[in-house]
Amino acid sequence: GAGPFAFRLAAARLPDKADGNRDASLTLWRPGFAAPDAKQVKYNGAWSESEIVKWAKKKSYPSIGTTYDSRKHAWEVLKEVGWDGLVVVVLSPGAKNDPSQAAMVDLLKPLGKRFASWRFLCVAVDALDD
Repeated sequence: GAGPFAFRLAAARLPDKADGNRDASLTLWRPGFAAPDAKQVKYNGAWSESEIVKWAKKKSYPSIGTTYDSRKHAWEVLKEVGWDGLVVVVLSPGAKNDPSQAAMVDLLKPLGKRFASWRFLCVAVDALDD
């Protein structure tokens, strides 16, 4: 399987006269991400496979998510991609896409700004995968 990280790739060739080092760019499009997170993020690091993979994995986590995946949110995985903490708020059954979930996400936003190296989740108990 693809594991907890699944990406779809698209590439465009540079013109023949382009400089591959200066003219190439890498952008990650993140459908479903909402403010304060950008839907697109541009890579600015060293062009090595390991650095790009680490960047893509790290950028696949929203500041405040509403979906829990025990493989992706395991402490070892979070630490490996560079996050320092995870806060999971568990709501009543059936709360997914409910006004209570939206209200809790709004309450978490200031914490997300204050603790930028942490990730936050707000999920209904019946939406947990284990």
